[in-house]
Amino acid sequence: AVVLVVQTEKKDEWTFKLIESLNPNVLETVYGASNVNYSVVNGTISVSAKPDQLEDASYVIDTVMKGGALKRVVIPKGSLSNLAEIVYKDNEAIGYNPTITAMPDSSGNTHYEYTKSTSST
Repeated sequence: AVVLVVQTEKKDEWTFKLIESLNPNVLETVYGASNVNYSVVNGTISVSAKPDQLEDASYVIDTVMKGGALKRVVIPKGSLSNLAEIVYKDNEAIGYNPTITAMPDSSGNTHYEYTKSTSST
C-alpha cells in the first residue's frame, strides 16, 4: 500500500489561444512590447520577431463559465515559457498559443482566482 507520496514539483502553467492577430496587445504578449510598433493614425502594425526571452509580466484571464458565471485569474508574475507553432490555414483563425508559467509573487502565490455567480443564491 502507498503510505507516502512526495510532491517533487507543482508547475502552474496556463496555455490558451489568442485569436486577435490584429490586436497590438496580443502581439505584444507574443513578441514583447519593444518588438511591436503600431500607428493609431494609419492603422499599420509592424512586428520584429526575435528569439530573446521576454520579460516577466502580469496576466489577467477572464472567462465566462457555464450559466454565465464569471471567473478571473490573475497571474502577478508570469513568464512566456512556450509559443506553439503558428498555423496559417484557410479555414481557421490565425492564433497564437502561448504557455505562461506562473512564478511565486512576494507572498508565495503563483496565481489568484476570483469568481462571481450570476445567480442570487
